[in-house]
Amino acid sequence: MLSRSIIKSVASSSASSSSLTSTAAFRRQFITVAASTSTSSSTSSSLTSSANSKSIQQPSSNLNGAISWFSTAAVESSPSPLPTKEAFTPTPERKYQFFQNVQITDSGIAIIKFDNPSKKVNTISFALKDEAERLWNDEIHTSTAIKGVVFTSGKADGFIAGADIFDIQSLEHKEDVIPLIESATAFFHKLKSKNVPLVCAIHGPALGGGLEWALWCDYRICTDSSKTKLGLPEVKLGLLPGFGGTQNLHPLVGLQKALDMMLTGKDVRPKQAVKMGLVDAV
Repeated sequence: MLSRSIIKSVASSSASSSSLTSTAAFRRQFITVAASTSTSSSTSSSLTSSANSKSIQQPSSNLNGAISWFSTAAVESSPSPLPTKEAFTPTPERKYQFFQNVQITDSGIAIIKFDNPSKKVNTISFALKDEAERLWNDEIHTSTAIKGVVFTSGKADGFIAGADIFDIQSLEHKEDVIPLIESATAFFHKLKSKNVPLVCAIHGPALGGGLEWALWCDYRICTDSSKTKLGLPEVKLGLLPGFGGTQNLHPLVGLQKALDMMLTGKDVRPKQAVKMGLVDAV
């Protein structure tokens, strides 16, 4: 699996890496490991990705332009009423609603897998952000045993398809958006403050808020699968990235390419992504 090989790379380097800036040796090893695993990872995924077959729908409410702050690439096949949410009951086998149980290797690498079993694709919701914060505080942030973190997906053919469109529809006033953005940004800064390497392993779509999550990591790799694509398509809904994409993208790819991604919403494929600096390896 892709994540297992990355874990070995992070583990072997974390002992000598005391800050977010990793050594050149770590980078070379990281790219070598990623290149050797991308083919086997994409081949092992045989399920059909539902994220590629869905279309983006315009939210019915425009919040008087306020949600232009908010990052979303949410996918829905057709407009539908807000779903009825059933209460989630944690169990030892499933502690989290939106994540699989955290795995921690003998080398101190924490593997965090996005996985909402009630949906075919992962999306970022307000509830997911809150749960992610609890997970981080309870299992990662204060643990001295954690030497690195890998974010990946429990889905066979998708990373994160974007934000949950029902959350967007629930907002009525522009004032409601500001604390949500501030809270999300504070959470991502807390991830960085752990001062261990953060790696994002991507297979399948990483769109909107999903790509923005990856941009907060120190390293990003992706498979060369035809299912893998990266982008910020929220402009097609009249929105702009709101989870740090406007700040974190251009240092990696340059201002011109960053503006092109944000203002056109076009997808970037794996080979192009590594060439432009969006990912570190394919």
